[in-house]
Amino acid sequence: SLTSPTTIAKLKRWIEKCDTGHPNCFTSDTKRQASPAFVPTRLIELHESSSAIVRLASLTLPVRYVALSYCWGTSQQSTTRTTSLSSREEEIVVSDLSQTLQDAITMTRALGLRYIWIDSVCIVQDDKDDWATEAAKMAEVYSAAWLVLAATGTSDSATGFLFERSSPLVIGSKLLGGKAPVVHARRDEAHHAQERSFEMERCPLFQRAWCMQERELARRVVHFLPDEVVWRCRTETDCECGAPPDHEENQISPLSSFRDLPSPDDSTEHNFAFGRVWVAVVEMYSRLGITNINDTLPALSGLAKYVGTSASGTLVSI
Repeated sequence: SLTSPTTIAKLKRWIEKCDTGHPNCFTSDTKRQASPAFVPTRLIELHESSSAIVRLASLTLPVRYVALSYCWGTSQQSTTRTTSLSSREEEIVVSDLSQTLQDAITMTRALGLRYIWIDSVCIVQDDKDDWATEAAKMAEVYSAAWLVLAATGTSDSATGFLFERSSPLVIGSKLLGGKAPVVHARRDEAHHAQERSFEMERCPLFQRAWCMQERELARRVVHFLPDEVVWRCRTETDCECGAPPDHEENQISPLSSFRDLPSPDDSTEHNFAFGRVWVAVVEMYSRLGITNINDTLPALSGLAKYVGTSASGTLVSI
C-alpha cells in the first residue's frame, strides 16, 4: 500500500535529506520561489480529530502546506462555487470529493501536515474575478509549497493515485547452518532499471499544459505511478526501487537552460540565447493539451514570470 508505514517512511527520508543536505533546493534560483511570507488565499485545513471532515481556511501567516498537481479529466468535480463557499469554510465532507482529492488529503495527513492546496477547491470556479486573481498566483502557490503531490499516473480525478498493488512475489532460499533469507519482489513498469530510463514522461500528467508549470516551479515533487513512487527535487531524482536514472538525464528541465545562458554583459549573445531557449520552452508547452483555450496564456504565465525575472534578458526573435 502507498500509505503503508514503509512508504511513508521512505517519503519522509527523502524530505529530510532534501531539507538537510540540498542547499541548492532553497538558496539557488531564488527568483523561482515565492516569498517566504507568501500565504495562499485559501487552503484546505484538515480536521485534527476526524479524517472525514476538512474545511477551507483563510490564513494570515505562512504555514507548511502541500499542493496537488493532477488531471481533472472528464468526471464530475465537486468544485467550490459562490453558493458553496461559505458552507465550505465551515465543513467539507471528504467523501464528497473525487478520489484523487481524497487520496491527496490522505497522503497529507500521513505526512503529518495539516494544510493542502487544490485548485478545484481553493479557487471559486464560477467567480471570474476570483479565478483571475488566483490564476495569477499559481506560480507562487506551487513554488512556496513544502511539497507537491503529483497524480502522475492517472488521467481522471475519479481514479485516485494511491494505487492498490499486487502482493509481492516471495522468493525463499535455503542456507546451510544459518537462517534462510526471504526476498520480496514485485514487477515495476515505471522505468527499466537496467536501461536506467524512466517512462514517466509518457504519463497523463506530462501531457497537460497546466501541469508543466506546476512541476517546473515546484521545489520538490513526489510522482505517484501505478508501480512506483518517484522523487524529484532541484538536486536529485530517486525512486522506490533504488535504481534511479542518471542524475543529468533526469534533471533536464525547460527552465534549467536559462541558468546556463551567457552573461548579460554580452547582450547580443545573451539575448540571442535567451530567445532560442524561450522558443524551445514555448514549443514544448504548445504540444501539451489544455481543456479551455482561454487558459493557454494563464497556464504559461508562471513560467514566463520566472523567466522574465531570473534570466535578465529581453526576448528576441530568432
